[in-house]
Amino acid sequence: MDLRCAAVASPVVLAAAANGQSPPDPTDTLARARDHLLERTERLPNYTCVQTVDRAYLQPANPIYPPPSCDVISGQKKRGH
Repeated sequence: MDLRCAAVASPVVLAAAANGQSPPDPTDTLARARDHLLERTERLPNYTCVQTVDRAYLQPANPIYPPPSCDVISGQKKRGH
């Protein structure tokens, strides 16, 4: 290790030793995250959105072959046919 790495590493090591803290255990971190998530989901509102779709199908009483275009059908519908 050269002198620059020692100069950077020593404050980090001293700070960790002074606090007496070791790195957090990943298993504990995931367990705390899971518990936090479960706690938050219990407070979420429980509702469902409903969407109603009304569809109308145009079926002429006397079908014409070939069928008319959409513009023709729309014009007939506007005239009340």
